[in-house]
Amino acid sequence: MAQTTKTKQLLSLAEISAYIPTKPCTRTIYRWVHSGKIPFIRFNNRLLFDRDVIVEWVANGGYQCER
Repeated sequence: MAQTTKTKQLLSLAEISAYIPTKPCTRTIYRWVHSGKIPFIRFNNRLLFDRDVIVEWVANGGYQCER
């Protein structure tokens, strides 16, 4: 049986800002991270965002958090 592996596409802070429809500033994204409003991955002291998770988060209106 062949096993397929799906690799995660990770987005940087700048890429996530450009992807979210409201184009939030970096400070807003850091605030969302700190308050747990946006899903993220911390890797080697960097904030990264799983593209598939963010697509779902945006589709569910998650980016409409208060600024």
